[in-house]
Amino acid sequence: MRIGMLFPSRFSKIHGQFDIPGLYRTAGLTGSESSFFNLVWGLAELGHEVHVRCDTEAESPMAANLAGASVFSFDHPLDSDLDAYLSWMDPDLLTMVEPSSLRVCDQQVNDFLYCKPDFDDFVDAYVSPSGAHADHLAKTSDLRRSKFAVIHNSVNLEFTDRTDIERVPGRMAWLSSPDRGLHRLLEIFPHVRAIVPQATLYIYYRIRQWYERTREMSGPLGNRARYTWAALEKLGMKGENGVHLVDCIPNQDMAVELLRTSVVPYPCDPITFTEGFGVSVLDACAAGCITILSDADAFPELFHDASLFIRGKPGEHLDEWIKGVSSQLQSPYAKMPRNGRTFAGAFSRQKIARQWETFLNTSIARKHDLGTLTFPETSRRDIGSGISIDSDPTNLAEQQLMDLCVTLWKELLRHDEIINARSLLDALPWRVRDRPEIAEMRQIAQGMTSHLRSRQAMEALYSEYGAPEGAAACFPGIEPLGPGETASIRADFAIGGVLGWQGARRSSPRVLDIACMNGWMTNRIAAARPGAEVFGIDDSQPAITFAQQTATKHGTGARFARAFFDPETRSPSPLATDWPNTFDIIVACEIYEHVASTATFIGLLGNMLEPGGILLLSCPHGSWFQGHQMPFHERWNLPHPREHVRAPTLPDILRDMADAGLVATGKIVPIPSPDVPGQATILVRAVKG
Repeated sequence: MRIGMLFPSRFSKIHGQFDIPGLYRTAGLTGSESSFFNLVWGLAELGHEVHVRCDTEAESPMAANLAGASVFSFDHPLDSDLDAYLSWMDPDLLTMVEPSSLRVCDQQVNDFLYCKPDFDDFVDAYVSPSGAHADHLAKTSDLRRSKFAVIHNSVNLEFTDRTDIERVPGRMAWLSSPDRGLHRLLEIFPHVRAIVPQATLYIYYRIRQWYERTREMSGPLGNRARYTWAALEKLGMKGENGVHLVDCIPNQDMAVELLRTSVVPYPCDPITFTEGFGVSVLDACAAGCITILSDADAFPELFHDASLFIRGKPGEHLDEWIKGVSSQLQSPYAKMPRNGRTFAGAFSRQKIARQWETFLNTSIARKHDLGTLTFPETSRRDIGSGISIDSDPTNLAEQQLMDLCVTLWKELLRHDEIINARSLLDALPWRVRDRPEIAEMRQIAQGMTSHLRSRQAMEALYSEYGAPEGAAACFPGIEPLGPGETASIRADFAIGGVLGWQGARRSSPRVLDIACMNGWMTNRIAAARPGAEVFGIDDSQPAITFAQQTATKHGTGARFARAFFDPETRSPSPLATDWPNTFDIIVACEIYEHVASTATFIGLLGNMLEPGGILLLSCPHGSWFQGHQMPFHERWNLPHPREHVRAPTLPDILRDMADAGLVATGKIVPIPSPDVPGQATILVRAVKG
């Protein structure tokens, strides 16, 4: 890909212009700045052509420290033919970008109040560093949450990959903006030092400049500035009482200082929503420091298994902070839930760059798939064929209205919106609804959903599983489905496989349900075998949210996260950081027939199985499937067909299993059905040798 990346001058004023050749060696980059340049570096490492515009005089056509990315000032004109543009924290910059490019805003800050009123018109997608941050932005800006993707910030593990530096007992560090809780740390520090006399605190921030900017302010920010400076004057800033005011230092030097640091206490006490990620915490984890956090903002989501937490507002729990920090200084790592450096590995520059690569590829394809709905340069609101979004539909010619309806219908089907596609046809104006072309489309849509016997069943299966009235039908109190239904056969097969599992390494299995939808079977598996570690993933966030709510309501213990498999990178998107990487049992029901590259998919599942682990797979038999949905896709020649994309047979599946090193046995089970004669399900059990 050819990717443009824009870092706005309005957010690089704190440290001045970027020294590109000495980027990580000459100045202390903020978290948003380091995340930006880490991504530049990572995407260039992957072989993409990266063009950067930022506030710099040291232009670098082939920046060696950024894997050959080209870096120029904003005086250099933007390239007009790039595949995608990423603007860091400033959607207004995307107004300069040709609409033919994918336009993405990575929003690291916590609002859009500084943007032009129509900024959203120029943005195809937003990226937030955490789910909590995306939820906050969608809620406070009235932007659609579905327009936000979540991709974490990254860390350069090379900077802390050293064994020649010794950690100093009792040494603590503050790395973040002082308004986020430094006043609380200075409040408890004398008490900590009374318990641990060798305790020291190094503050890496330009405190004096911050104080000069904020000391005259009224309200909480001004109060914090005045208290912080008074506390520093009382304690001293040159080590007199253990406190060292250091200033900002280059990122590579900061990595060395963190390798010397034992504990990073962060009693984060934000005035408003502030910590959408916490790059300083990730840097500390990468250096192997003990991190102690409050449960503010996105911290519990991101660092729950790599940090110690003291819940609640720090000012109301100072005794707990004194005790918690002191005990960690006296007995380091005694209660750490997970090695910080191991945890930080999931956020490496290379892994996060691959997630961006997948996101950009998918988003570019989705934008181009819109066809005539793409806004051309001449008129951003023109659909094509003389149709405008702002036009009065009653003034459209009949053929124009037909073209628009067919385009929208096909686009809905490309994104698996089958129920919405059918509803669109049913709701068309009378003057086109009875045309032969629409009648044929309605007949096709009816055939695609004929296996669903009621509107409730249709909603339960296809409506993104978000509406309780539809989703609840899939989970009636963990009770079995009706006799003879396809889902009952699948559920009995999967649950029976889990109940029959016996392992040598552990008494209860780790189970992963792939494409779990709203967790209707995942929760049943967890309820059927108490003690098992049961996990479910799906690409639908509403489905995952409902699944987790159901697990909590019924106490099943199952855990859910949004994730998916990417055949292009031949790897799964990262699972939750506190989940295992391998499993004893993987359940893959009714997904094989949706996958274009089945061999790659089965190989991925095999890689995630423990030695001796089992894969339980089910799918509809091709003899029934052929002649139903497939002619629809052949007829319309969709580039991204939805629903089933193949007619599976048992030999096909067994061949894929053998290629993946799995020993498999399977059977075909007929399903008596008055509506669909000849329907059958394939059930396969495979063992990893």
